[in-house]
Order: sequence, then structure tokens, then C-alpha cells
Amino acid sequence: MRPFRPIFPYLVAALVIAGVSIALVVTTASSGDGAGGAAPATTRAAPELSPTGRLAY
Repeated sequence: MRPFRPIFPYLVAALVIAGVSIALVVTTASSGDGAGGAAPATTRAAPELSPTGRLAY
């Protein structure tokens, strides 16, 4: 079982990352708002531009 030992920490890390990402997707998808993660239907106004045509902050 010697060849398995060097990759064991990477395998554990991959399983942890996969598990956390699946849990995050499931909790996000089942947030209960009924929109299914879609963007809100409200329309935002275009950002104000400066006289030079750049965004004004």
C-alpha cells in the first residue's frame, strides 16, 4: 500500500472540496424564493457618464 500513501492527503482534500461545493450548491438552489437563482426582474439605470465618456464615481 506504499504507492497510495503519498496521494492520500490530496484525495482527502479533493473529497472535502467536492463535498463543500455540493453542499453550497444544494443550499443555494433550495433557498426557497422560487426564482431558482435567477436575477431579479427589476431594471437598473445605466451608470452616469462623465463628460469624457468614462464612468463617473
